[in-house]
Amino acid sequence: MPDDLKSLLEENLKISKKILENTHSLRKAMIWSRVWTAVKIFIILVPIILGAIFLPPLLKKYTEIYSSIFGKGGQSGVMDQFKNINPATLQDLLKLAPPKK
Repeated sequence: MPDDLKSLLEENLKISKKILENTHSLRKAMIWSRVWTAVKIFIILVPIILGAIFLPPLLKKYTEIYSSIFGKGGQSGVMDQFKNINPATLQDLLKLAPPKK
């Protein structure tokens, strides 16, 4: 009986060591999973934050040019709006257009 008990204890010890190794590898995997999740969130949030900071002034410039051409949203016809185009504004728009190839 003691030999049987000793073999059972040794087997139990081996199994416990394997469980401990698996636990360490799972812990490492969980840590790396959290790190990659944080990196993914960072990759998504940084462009959104930068866009919120830098896009409004850029869009304001384009909306000012657009509103100077087409007015402030009046109900006049399209031809009436083209009569009021400022030549300097038209030149600004042409500068923004991509060059012809």
